[in-house]
Amino acid sequence: MIVLSVSGETEQTLDQAQFYQQNGGQVIAITNQGNSTLAHMADLVIPYYMPERMLDDINLTTQIPVVYILECLAYQVQSVKAAANQDATPKA
Repeated sequence: MIVLSVSGETEQTLDQAQFYQQNGGQVIAITNQGNSTLAHMADLVIPYYMPERMLDDINLTTQIPVVYILECLAYQVQSVKAAANQDATPKA
């Protein structure tokens, strides 16, 4: 499970991550807070450290680094799959 959280402290997010782990899943946390509760419970943490921007109770922290990280992960998965497919192709 890939969990996205700016603070790493949202109760619902932590509950979902904990439930997933208790049922045998692994958690990858992409968070702005590398020392958060979510970061400590995750199997792998990818922090991105951007300045938090708040407007009243609304968190306006940029999500551009998250999109970039997700794109990089997707590219890596595609590369691994392509390499595995080439290895599985019968050689003449």
